[in-house]
Amino acid sequence: RAVVKVGVYDRHHRALCQQGSGFIVDRHLGLVLTAAHLVMDPDSRVPKFQGFKLSVDENQGKMISRQVSEMDRYCFVIGTFVGEREAPEWKYKAVGVKYDVESHVGLDALVVRVSGLLEAERTHAQDEQKLEPRRPIGTICGTYGNVKSPPIGSVEQNRSYSNDQTTIMKQEESTEEVKTLLPLAAELEIGDSGVIRIHDRVFLVGYPARRGKSICCDSGHINQLIGHSTINCTAFQHDGSSGGPLINEEGKVIGLLSKGYRPGDFGQHIAINTCRKIMDSSKSLVAAYILETGS
Repeated sequence: RAVVKVGVYDRHHRALCQQGSGFIVDRHLGLVLTAAHLVMDPDSRVPKFQGFKLSVDENQGKMISRQVSEMDRYCFVIGTFVGEREAPEWKYKAVGVKYDVESHVGLDALVVRVSGLLEAERTHAQDEQKLEPRRPIGTICGTYGNVKSPPIGSVEQNRSYSNDQTTIMKQEESTEEVKTLLPLAAELEIGDSGVIRIHDRVFLVGYPARRGKSICCDSGHINQLIGHSTINCTAFQHDGSSGGPLINEEGKVIGLLSKGYRPGDFGQHIAINTCRKIMDSSKSLVAAYILETGS
């Protein structure tokens, strides 16, 4: 349950317009790490969805509250398993916490925080079209919904999901209900990407849309290290796996999927050590916010 689906829900169109993967890095604070390119260009930091607040840096340095998030057209949604024999469901709403705003070349990582349950009134978004063929080398992983009014600044707006039904639910929740969300079911242990070597065996976990509704785990080997920030490996990747964890044989996270080239070809991963700064900053921000507001 520590590996989750991460989506962007468009309240105007009542449709899921973006989907990737992510993983829980702090179950007590409700923090999930995913790929920033699901919602923005990590290099230029240009958002794909106009007016969508993605971090405290776009909210005058303050945590994005549930009330502020409810006013946005878009919101993050988190999907996870609710039982051992059931398919994963969209279960939580989430708000953006932190992404890299300091590096010259933006880090393709984003921390979001679970902020509420998706319950009560249900809306259904069903896409009748099948996924288009894979684009040429250089394509960034992640799937895009077929939305009538694409967000300003987005790329590949007409990418679509497989024809299964996605249920997104909306809810107004109380502070007490939010408190009952935490701690989440599980979290992944963070490893040390500084000690990995070429030919090390690794496992990529995520929710590739072309391969059904459930989670997938594929093994491979590290075939290239680019400095201390990038890991290339042969683990099978596909649309929807973006943000999924790259795990070593000890079961610890050493990377996060950023780019995929051809299905079955190597994927490019952000080394987890380069994500520690935004993870630590997010933990401090959320802990202070909970202490101040109690939610």
